[in-house]
Amino acid sequence: MSFPFLNTDSLVSVLNDEAEYMAYRITPNSSAKSLVMKIRGNTGKSKKGLAYNSAGVVSSYTREGAAPVSFALVSLASGSASWVSGGFIELNQSLAGGLYRVDIPNAALLSGAQYVLISISFTGTLEEEVLVQLDQPFVSASGTGAKSHTVQVNSTAGNVPVVAAAVWVSTDLAGDNVIASGRTNTFGSATFLLDVGTYYLWVLDEAYLANNPTTITVV
Repeated sequence: MSFPFLNTDSLVSVLNDEAEYMAYRITPNSSAKSLVMKIRGNTGKSKKGLAYNSAGVVSSYTREGAAPVSFALVSLASGSASWVSGGFIELNQSLAGGLYRVDIPNAALLSGAQYVLISISFTGTLEEEVLVQLDQPFVSASGTGAKSHTVQVNSTAGNVPVVAAAVWVSTDLAGDNVIASGRTNTFGSATFLLDVGTYYLWVLDEAYLANNPTTITVV
């Protein structure tokens, strides 16, 4: 079976680690991107009231195959303030204490890596990490056939649409002859241009645990 998007070996090893990661997908070479990180104290409970300059702060990003790179945290005026590299602020201590906005340095998102880990810790907290998968955005239509065929990808648990799942179509059960590929959109669907016939649909996403492939028929 071939994977038309990326070599998944390194990514799978990260996702199978004993640590629990929050995860994002961001297009490589994006700029001015932020994420939300939950920070916990040593007891495992949410740590409220941290600031960019709280005691013992250590912040870094680690790209696939590279050494960690430290970056400085910077104070933000509010949770909706404009992006600034290293920006850091608790979103709402009374409603969502322990959730912090982090503005990702642009250098962390450059192409050439499959993923990057954003890591932040303070005195009295666990070392928290967020996994950012550096994936290309979904392709709304792929293939050279005469018929438009849309597939729907839902999560195995909860049966909700899976956004940005890697999907591809092969003519053979082994998955070697891939003729169309893309990513699901915000509704969990992807459209392929295929000729009349029977094909095999493959899905790659941690939320999709069903067996691959699924047979699809275009009429």
